[in-house]
Amino acid sequence: VHEQLQGLLVDSLQLLSQLPLSFVGEVTDRLACGTAIILRVSYHHLVKDSEWELLGDLLDKSACYAKSWRFVLDGIASFIEQYIRSSSPGVAQEICRSAVPLKGVTVLVDILLNFISGKYPSQSVLTDEVLFLESLCTFAMLGNDSSGCPISLSTSMLPVEVWERVVFALYNAFAVSENDSSRQAMESLQRITLTVQVDSVSQGTWVALLDLVMAKQPPVDDIDRRMRATDFLGKALLMTIPEISKKKDSWENLEALVSKSAAFISKNLKKSRVSVLFESTVQVATNLSNVFLFLGESETDRGEFLVWAGEQLLLELENFGAAGGSIRTKGRVPILKAKSEGKLTNGSDNAAET
Repeated sequence: VHEQLQGLLVDSLQLLSQLPLSFVGEVTDRLACGTAIILRVSYHHLVKDSEWELLGDLLDKSACYAKSWRFVLDGIASFIEQYIRSSSPGVAQEICRSAVPLKGVTVLVDILLNFISGKYPSQSVLTDEVLFLESLCTFAMLGNDSSGCPISLSTSMLPVEVWERVVFALYNAFAVSENDSSRQAMESLQRITLTVQVDSVSQGTWVALLDLVMAKQPPVDDIDRRMRATDFLGKALLMTIPEISKKKDSWENLEALVSKSAAFISKNLKKSRVSVLFESTVQVATNLSNVFLFLGESETDRGEFLVWAGEQLLLELENFGAAGGSIRTKGRVPILKAKSEGKLTNGSDNAAET
């Protein structure tokens, strides 16, 4: 019986996918409703990648129409409720995971990314789409792992390239949205981004993401979103730079990144000395500087770079009289001269107090 139902379902999807677009436009609400029902109660009949691709094609066509995009979103919500949130840890979850191939997850991720990018005529505020996207990605990343340790994407169910598209889309959604949508996009971005092992993502991807954060910023006058962006930037730099700087051939890219970060911090501090943005930026920059200086002065291989990075940030704090929280009683910038000459030297050997 199961095989018969599976065959009938796949045959139906194939026939529907061959409908002319002019006809699809006339029945799109019923088509979307049907695919939503499949996602709720019959998804386990789809076991091959090609079958999920068929469903994804129908979902994509249906979501392009104003009268049917809501059904598509409701179908994805039902799938998440049935497939993910109702799954208990252990064996039950493993059975549930085995019922849907990786393609099923990535097909739905693609649909949600299209919602977020504005491909469909959705009037949603994006909060639901972002939450659904996070649920799918987190489930695929974690599986049965509840250890709380950083996740290696090389061993997770979620391909690295899909993770990359998700995090870039979430940051873009944060930067262009407002109110609850922006807040939710940033919260989801942090949970998806800051829980992975740094070395399971390429250096180029990390640099590109951090460049995007600094290039596409909310206005300085938008204090709340600016603070959220600064907080994320600080956490991401703290997570990535000590790890990536272990390889000396990465220093050139990281130097540019640190310099951009210092300029970003300076722009925040220039806004107003009496503001929550000033205070939060000082906290982020001080923490970054102190960690980099501490690690740099206690290590050899990457020490000189980390000391330089810490002093770059400390210099910005000193420029605004906000270096009181530094682990140094007075800021020292021994390697800034060397940096201007195009090379890094060991700051701890040539320290000079200012």
